[in-house]
Amino acid sequence: MSSAPRRPSTEPTAARAADGSATEVSASRRPWYDLGFTFTPRGALWLLVLLALGVGFSFGVDRLIERFVSLDERRIGEWINEFGALGPIVYIALLASAVIFTPLPSVPLNIAGGVAFGLLEGTLYTMIGGIIGATVNFHVARWLGRRFVERKLGAKAMAQIDALADRMGGKLIFFTRLIPLFNFDWVSYAAGLTQLTFKRYIIASIFGMLLPVIGIVYVGDVLLTHPGRSALVFGALVAWSATPPVVFLIWVGIGWLRRKTGRATRADAPARTTTGGGK
Repeated sequence: MSSAPRRPSTEPTAARAADGSATEVSASRRPWYDLGFTFTPRGALWLLVLLALGVGFSFGVDRLIERFVSLDERRIGEWINEFGALGPIVYIALLASAVIFTPLPSVPLNIAGGVAFGLLEGTLYTMIGGIIGATVNFHVARWLGRRFVERKLGAKAMAQIDALADRMGGKLIFFTRLIPLFNFDWVSYAAGLTQLTFKRYIIASIFGMLLPVIGIVYVGDVLLTHPGRSALVFGALVAWSATPPVVFLIWVGIGWLRRKTGRATRADAPARTTTGGGK
């Protein structure tokens, strides 16, 4: 008698520990900082190369736009103040547009928000503009891009991507939002292509972007009165943005060394057993 078809297993997958033993790892039992990725050194380097190319592209676009439009934070702040009571609405609409149309730089606008409105109001308006832009990006990708990507990649590949997004999508959104000068617009569009829920996406975005927004707006808040302090804080934000790639490389290196040590230990075990049995 033939056995019934086997259903796909929903049990936690078995992972290899450093000593080679199989251990059950459930997504719900992972540490809060564990995104569930496993990288080889070569894969990590390729990822960093792509990241560097993205940063270089964004920098080049900024320089190109600056040839036609002034990106001086002081001038932008003064221009926004000319609208009087409508200034906050103009700023929010301008910032949301910069987020939606990805090549447009948003960091100078964030700093200009601090110049125009100060720390508290500037942070509030910047958060509102950023959330509006991130919401539009997510839904545009969900409505217009999801079916196209699924047709190109196939249902199986999209199911794997959706499973990955369900497991670590919220944490990835949160951590990328914590990087002050990172162009998050692409991540917003990519999140909309998956089945990540909007609720998880927007909550992770709000909590992740709050501290970086405060820092960038503060740069503008003290730009006119304490330019030295403003430059120091901006330098700290740049260093903060460069820290994750360094930590990522260290993390990949430690994981690679642990796996290599584990394989060497398993390879030596039969030899020690044979030597012991011959005595």
